[in-house]
Amino acid sequence: MLGISFDQVTKRYDKLSEPALRTLSLMIPPRGIFGILGPNGAGKTTFLRLAAALLRPTAGHVTIGSHDTVREPTKVRRLVGYVPQEYTLYANLTAWEFLDYMA
Repeated sequence: MLGISFDQVTKRYDKLSEPALRTLSLMIPPRGIFGILGPNGAGKTTFLRLAAALLRPTAGHVTIGSHDTVREPTKVRRLVGYVPQEYTLYANLTAWEFLDYMA
């Protein structure tokens, strides 16, 4: 089982916009159930994409177990399952990586 840690994570999609996440610090223990609730635009999808190493944080660090999502994205993607509501291609994955990830 793996814990998830967000340490002072901020994610901006462009320099002029408000951040989708602002200085989020959170530790999710490796056991139990954790839910994410919030209105549209609250950053839930951004949170999940950061945890699945599909996005890079603008600032801060995300770790899954002992793996940093920026330094070790391939290891993180092998450990985390993420099924989005709508399937889209991820710009940071090759076609083979995307098929392998989805499988």
